[in-house]
Amino acid sequence: MSDVFVDETPPTDSDAPALPPVPSQKLSARRAAKLALWLPFVGLFILIVFAAGIGERNGGQHLVMWSIIVAVCWLVWIAGLALGIMALRRRKIEEGSKGVSGRAFVGISFNALFLGLTIWVAVCVAIMETDITRMRDKTATDEAAAARAKVGDGEALQKQLAAYADSAFVANVGELQKKYQMAGAALTNPPVLDVALMKSREELQTREEVIREYITASEDLRDFCDNSIEAYRQELLNHKLTPETREASLKTFVQKVQGKNPTIMALRKADVRRGEAMLKLLTLLEANWGKWEYGPKTDRLQFKETKLSDDYKHAYQELQDVSAEVVRLQAKAKKLNN
Repeated sequence: MSDVFVDETPPTDSDAPALPPVPSQKLSARRAAKLALWLPFVGLFILIVFAAGIGERNGGQHLVMWSIIVAVCWLVWIAGLALGIMALRRRKIEEGSKGVSGRAFVGISFNALFLGLTIWVAVCVAIMETDITRMRDKTATDEAAAARAKVGDGEALQKQLAAYADSAFVANVGELQKKYQMAGAALTNPPVLDVALMKSREELQTREEVIREYITASEDLRDFCDNSIEAYRQELLNHKLTPETREASLKTFVQKVQGKNPTIMALRKADVRRGEAMLKLLTLLEANWGKWEYGPKTDRLQFKETKLSDDYKHAYQELQDVSAEVVRLQAKAKKLNN
């Protein structure tokens, strides 16, 4: 049974002629800045297109192909970071470098953002896969041990049935966790709260739907955790255990989760509130489309009405508070699992 409840220095000018293998023309600061600005979106395009292709052809995600695609995207974004830094270093020594700083800074920011987000998602997926593998290994061990017992032995048969009930319960948890993780990953592809990418009201509505799916997945996981004891009891009933074995198995289960469940429930509820806070921000912007605009130079929203600005700041602070609570509860839940 599982305990699952649980952001080369460019060559110097020289009078000597260049050797044949080395190009004679340097990459200008302006061109490097432009490349740095476009490369984050090139990497994002690669990630979306090839990821969708894998799902259509193979019917699911494949670790090797996903690793290759993500590695290519990381290389693209790292190249974008390098080009942005190079552009900033050269802008003062080249003529015609107006606008280089802005493009370079924005390019560096987006490359770093996409790189950091995908690394975070990769870490989350790796943790999830490790937990699921651990659950499957434990379930397989229990089933193998029960299968070796004589079928005619009533006690061995009851243990085997209890192991099957455990396996079914763990499978239900794993399915809900998978949906939750996928919905969470969708929040970053593209980042739903990135105001720099909000170009139309329809796009805001699309992002709202992504957040609603995350809220639904969070609510499903929350409700399952809240009713975990009853759900486990039902699995024991489904597998026809004797009343004595059923009560003994249920007692063991309760002892394992009772110390962790309050923290897990608080985390699951905070996840739902975080999704609701994100949705509140977007619906506020969508309902007041045309009354605000994004300033690329300041990287801030500019509002035409003071009340709207105050409402946005209040909603944003709510999101910050609940996000901090989620981080705190995640750390506490991790300690309980160790």
